[in-house]
Amino acid sequence: MKHGEEKAKIKMKIGESYASVGDARGLDFLQSAKEGLNPGIHSEEYAETLTWIGRYHHYQAQHRQAINSYESALELLASSDKYKIKCQIFSFLAGAYQHILEFKRSDYWANECLILGEKNNDPSWIAVGNEFLAENAVTKGRWNDGLEYSNNDREIGKKIGAQDRVAWGKFTQAEILYGLGQLNEALSVGQSALNLVEQIGENRLAILIRSNLSMVQVAMDLMEEAEENARIAVSQADELDQDFMQCWSRYAYASLLVNQKEWDKALQVCEEGRLIYEDGENLAARVYINNILPLALLGTGRVAEARSVVDEHLEIVRESEMDHSHGIALRMKGQITSLTKDYKDSHLAYNTSIKILDSIGSRLELGRTYYHRGILLDHIGKREDADMDIQIALNIFKECGAIYDLKLVQELSASTS
Repeated sequence: MKHGEEKAKIKMKIGESYASVGDARGLDFLQSAKEGLNPGIHSEEYAETLTWIGRYHHYQAQHRQAINSYESALELLASSDKYKIKCQIFSFLAGAYQHILEFKRSDYWANECLILGEKNNDPSWIAVGNEFLAENAVTKGRWNDGLEYSNNDREIGKKIGAQDRVAWGKFTQAEILYGLGQLNEALSVGQSALNLVEQIGENRLAILIRSNLSMVQVAMDLMEEAEENARIAVSQADELDQDFMQCWSRYAYASLLVNQKEWDKALQVCEEGRLIYEDGENLAARVYINNILPLALLGTGRVAEARSVVDEHLEIVRESEMDHSHGIALRMKGQITSLTKDYKDSHLAYNTSIKILDSIGSRLELGRTYYHRGILLDHIGKREDADMDIQIALNIFKECGAIYDLKLVQELSASTS
């Protein structure tokens, strides 16, 4: 009997090594380990097996199934004093709820991880809790909150010599700087983070960083560098075969293609993302693809479909309180309704977008909405108001260092003067 138990534990460890990176080969080992363990006798090992089964499902975008496994594992650990496995599960729960856009639940589990880390004087788990709180804040456009959590993650990493924590903290910091429109700083921090993750071999994080860097570089009119980062990110994400990574990297690549007016290619990249997210439960992946898909549809003349996608997108980001994406979605609605000559709806969408983006400090996207509202106002004959919007956009783009966007405004000003 003891020999069978030892074999089950070995299988659990083998399964963990695969499941921790989303490798499907891990599931058979974990299921076999589960069959060889008695939860009444080996509750901790059984719970750990359930945890890694859950992690496998998470990477397969089966987040509800993952949550069920994590919760079952926690029940088995109710009387255990092994805090590290509990913190691990808390962090996995934070990640699972994050990907289905249930941010209150995600924040709850991130805080549980942080609190248990503090209780046991373990800074590594305090840092992990801060990481998820930072990511959730970033996703909602709560930049100041995100900076606080990101700094906590990074500073703890420096103190304990955990380079992965430093890298994750730098990544979220770079995301925040981009969201705030501080492009030079976002570029510097992002490149520093990329150099670090390439040293430590954190491939998932490299994909995230390269994608964000690409979007920063597009705004700065560094198109060759942006395309290189986007292409590498897509390739690495496809090799990793995780829905969110594949969609996040395609969001960056499609954004580049839209800015280059390569509409057919942009739509192809978005459609690849849509095929990826449609088979899973990862709503975050859906949001990022749909942050750019309507523009690709619009560019290829599929106006009705663009409107349908943006309306569905608006409902999701509103309900999830994703203010930054909400502002972007409203701007896309303004662009679509302007094209269909629904000028009143277009003006209202732009106005609401400006209100939201201004309230959260999303300067670059705010400037982009002023630019598009200016085009609308000029088109409907409100030239003085249009000039004011274009001037505001110009000032914001200068402040951000958004050279590409600045060129668009200057070209528009030249064509209307």
